[in-house]
Amino acid sequence: MMSKETYLKRLKTALQQQGQVKGAELGEVLAFFEELWEDRLENGQSEAAIWADLGEPEAAAGQITAEVASQTPQPGPDPEPSGTKWAEAASDQQESGQTFSSGQEQPQSYDKTFAATCCRQVVLETFNQQIEVGPSEDGRIHLTFTVNKWTTYKLLLRDEFLFLRRLKKEPSGGLAWLWPLRFQESLAPLMLRLPTTVVYSLLTKTRNGGSRVEGVRLHKLDLRDQNAALRLTGLEPETLDARSSNGGISLEQSQIRQGLSLQSSNAGISCAQVDAGWLEMTSSNGRLTCSQVQLKQQAALITSNAAIQLTDLRADKLDCQSSNGGIKVEGLAVKHIRLVTSNANIRGTIRGKAADYYQGMPETAAAESAPYLYTQTSNGRVSLDFAGE
Repeated sequence: MMSKETYLKRLKTALQQQGQVKGAELGEVLAFFEELWEDRLENGQSEAAIWADLGEPEAAAGQITAEVASQTPQPGPDPEPSGTKWAEAASDQQESGQTFSSGQEQPQSYDKTFAATCCRQVVLETFNQQIEVGPSEDGRIHLTFTVNKWTTYKLLLRDEFLFLRRLKKEPSGGLAWLWPLRFQESLAPLMLRLPTTVVYSLLTKTRNGGSRVEGVRLHKLDLRDQNAALRLTGLEPETLDARSSNGGISLEQSQIRQGLSLQSSNAGISCAQVDAGWLEMTSSNGRLTCSQVQLKQQAALITSNAAIQLTDLRADKLDCQSSNGGIKVEGLAVKHIRLVTSNANIRGTIRGKAADYYQGMPETAAAESAPYLYTQTSNGRVSLDFAGE
C-alpha cells in the first residue's frame, strides 16, 4: 500500500541500515518527509502520485546518505584537480561576501551588474539548478539568480575574482540542504552574461542541473557536473576541461587554441565541428563520437562498454581504445593510428593508401615518425578500406 506511513517506515529502515543519518538528524529527516507528503496531499496529489514523485524510499535514503557524506569534511589534500587551483582564492574568501536570501516562498530575482573589467575569473557553484552562460548585450557582466525561502547565495567580488555560490545549508544550519527536493522546480536557471570585449576564465560546478555555455570569449573553461548534461557551443578558449558524472557532454562549433579534455561516466560524449591542438575523450559506459574535428596534434579516445565513431577526423596521431564496443571510422585522415577493442569489430575507411602505412606498432621510437596503422580486436573482425586506392 502506497501510504505515507509505509513510505516513512521503509525510509527510516533504509537510513538506519546505511548508518550515515542518526539520532536527532534522523528524526528531522523523517519529519521533513512527513511535512512534504502532507503539503502535496493538500495540493491535490494522490498518495500514489506522491510516492512516484519521491521515488522508492530506499533510493531516497541513498541520496540522503550521499548528501550527508558529501558535507562531511574529509582528511587529506583538496581532491579538486590541479586545473582548478586558480579558483581557490575566491573559494577561500567567499564567506566574507554578500548574502542573498528571502523569507518568502515566492521567488525573488536579482540581476547584479558589474563593469566588464571588474574581474578576469568567474566561479559559479549551485545544485538542482541549471547554469546558463552567454554573451552580454550591453558590454557589462550580468549575474541573474533567484532566491526564495529555501535558497541562499553568497556573492564575492575581490582580487579579479567574481564568485557566486548557492549554499547547501542556511547559515543557521539544520536540514536546509533537503529543501530543493521539495521545491526543485521553483528556481529559474542561474544565468551569467559576459561581454565579448574581454576574455575571462570560467569555472562552473553544479549537481542535478547541468550547464550550457555558448558564444562567450574565454581564456580557460573548467566545468564540473553531476547527474546532468553539459552543452557547449561556439567557444574559443585557450583550454577546455569538462567533467560530468551520470551526464553527457556535447561540444559543437568551437575552436580550442591549445587542447581540450572531456570526461564522463555512464554517459556519452560528442564533439562536432571543432578545431583544437589536442583532444582527450574518456568515458565509462558511454559512446564517443567525433565529427568534423581537426587537430594539430593528437587525439586519445578511451571508453568501456560502448562504441566509438569517428567521421572526418584529422590529426597527427590517434589512440582509440574501447572494451566491449566497436570502432567505426569514416574519412580518417591521421598519420599515426592505433585502434584497439575487444568483443567487437573495427571497420570503416581511411584516407590514403595501405602502402602509405606500416602495418603494426613501430618497434623503435625513431620508427614512430613514419606513418603506421595498428589494429587489434578479440572476438571481432577488422574491416578497413583505404579511400586513396
